[in-house]
Amino acid sequence: MTFIRLTTIAVLVVLTSACGGIVRKVQNGVAEQLTQSALNHDDPETVGAALPAYLLLLDASANNPDADGASLCSAAKLYGTYAGAFVSDAARQQRLTARAMRYGVRGTCALEKTLCSANMRNFEELKPIVNNLGTDELPALSCLGSAWASDVQARADQPDAQADAPKIRVIYERIAALNPTYGNGEAQMVLGVMNSLLPPALGGKPEIGAAHFNKAIEISEGKNLMAKVLYAQFYARLIFDQELHDKLLNEVLAAPLEAKDLTLSNQIAKTRAQALLASGKDYF
Repeated sequence: MTFIRLTTIAVLVVLTSACGGIVRKVQNGVAEQLTQSALNHDDPETVGAALPAYLLLLDASANNPDADGASLCSAAKLYGTYAGAFVSDAARQQRLTARAMRYGVRGTCALEKTLCSANMRNFEELKPIVNNLGTDELPALSCLGSAWASDVQARADQPDAQADAPKIRVIYERIAALNPTYGNGEAQMVLGVMNSLLPPALGGKPEIGAAHFNKAIEISEGKNLMAKVLYAQFYARLIFDQELHDKLLNEVLAAPLEAKDLTLSNQIAKTRAQALLASGKDYF
């Protein structure tokens, strides 16, 4: 989908905003179609150039006082994804992920009242609330978890961000417990990374991380190439296993690109795999 076409759709939908409930249905339909188009596109540069117009479209819906949870969570997830995948400037990335977090908090609250102001609760308060939620609340948990994770990643060097990590972990542990395959194994990849950040001597649990990465790969039948890239980057490098590191990354480069809802992610994964293989020569 070209940038011009995407911009045209965005303008048309925003200009008809006076139509109230009918337009919200149109926005949701367009949002779903555009999301699918982006996920299945094979050129990240095209998607990266087009997404800002799409984000403005989502802003128009999310800034409505009557915005529903689905609209807010769509805005949160796309802002977080755009910031993480296409923005390199740290200050700009933090602004975008902060917006994702605001939308995510509002959307989560709209979907599940017990999670209202969840980001303001301490770990001891949040954990029992999260662990009492069931499968019906998976969209709310995913909305909060993804927005929070993107915000913390952008502020990784700040003490308050590090303090939020255990809260994000409990959210994704609950998602994985309720449905390990939810969101193409999103929780498996997040938990894989979180358990592979530190060596065992410093409290890390890399073997648990490896199990989560392998589960993510299994869920997608090997089609989710980003799972292998993260496995190599965080687990294989942490334990200095160059053989596993290079094997995973070469598998990514040799794998087919196209897969339903994974094509864009796979193209990004291939680019990252090439960079990791190149830098691995100096790392190991």
